[in-house]
Amino acid sequence: MTRRFQGLPGISSQDELRAHVLAKGCFDAAENERIYKKWFTRARPRDHLWAYLDQRFGITEGTVCDVGCAYGMTLVDCPPGSYGIELEEYQCKFGRSIGLHILQKDVIHDSWADVPKVDTLWCAATLEHVDAPHVFLRRLYYLLKPGGRLILEVPHAMPASWMRHVRPLRYLYSDHDDHINSFSATALERMCERAGFARQASIRYSTPLVGRQVPVWLTGLPLVRTLAESQVYVGHAVPDWEYPKKATRRAADNPNGYTWRSMFGDREGE
Repeated sequence: MTRRFQGLPGISSQDELRAHVLAKGCFDAAENERIYKKWFTRARPRDHLWAYLDQRFGITEGTVCDVGCAYGMTLVDCPPGSYGIELEEYQCKFGRSIGLHILQKDVIHDSWADVPKVDTLWCAATLEHVDAPHVFLRRLYYLLKPGGRLILEVPHAMPASWMRHVRPLRYLYSDHDDHINSFSATALERMCERAGFARQASIRYSTPLVGRQVPVWLTGLPLVRTLAESQVYVGHAVPDWEYPKKATRRAADNPNGYTWRSMFGDREGE
């Protein structure tokens, strides 16, 4: 069961959370209200997903890093020692103003030297925006404690080309203007496997149906799967993971997450 409000001592109800956000938010009253209504009411489909996954996997029983945390809404439920990573200064500023621990960092380019390792990495609606997803995943590997858990939520690619001719399905699977990566469950699992993770679960769900109070698990069943345009990967970091023996990469805790070696070694012309 979700351990609610662990991230904000003294808050024990949704009404208290609203009052806290409106009083402590660093922007004017109208902007604080807008942010609260859009991000902190727990009414979004992703909020229902978070609650479902927390109940199933016990996310908030350990420390959490929310990668791409925006204003920090999931951090409200996370225990002491948890934190968010966010690129946008505006969102970092607001989250910090209401008492959440948010680091403004670029996952691929910034150092982890001052960043503590956690039990679970939560990364929702982010990987589809990333220029170099493999490097991104390799960097996340080094934020986890040995055997720590990675939870990724991404859009699912349109399952069949004929769906493009059905207007409601085309709308459902349409990409955000900033999405540059597309995923299927198999492709996402393979990407994570080659970044040092072993799959625990793969979940499809429909944001429109979940937004209408349909349970997350129900929207992934075969009869409604066509509407399940989002997917979740749950895996754990394989301790001391290494690339396959013949790979040109070797695992390393550096800005790429690996070092490169020539497949030819000292040989030429092979």
